[in-house]
Amino acid sequence: MPVPRDDYGVLYAAPLMAATTAVRAGAGYLGVWSSRAPRLLKLSFDACVRTPDRDDGNLQEELVAFARESVDVVVDEVRRGIDDLEAYRGPTISGRLY
Repeated sequence: MPVPRDDYGVLYAAPLMAATTAVRAGAGYLGVWSSRAPRLLKLSFDACVRTPDRDDGNLQEELVAFARESVDVVVDEVRRGIDDLEAYRGPTISGRLY
């Protein structure tokens, strides 16, 4: 039998956990940016200067890889935030937060 919790506690917890999730997602995004920025900036500079050895395909591939990795980080943190909220809420009849 689920333990009844004060519904107001969930109302307070949800925005706090959402804010925490946003901070974690932002920190993860900054981590991805800091690891990919040097290569992206070099490829962007090469594309602007029109150096003879430039390859626009590499810039496009790097940008897509950066976007995918960023999305993966954000989705993982949102899932973690939802799991934290469900863990705080406790078990429900359906097993999921309603």
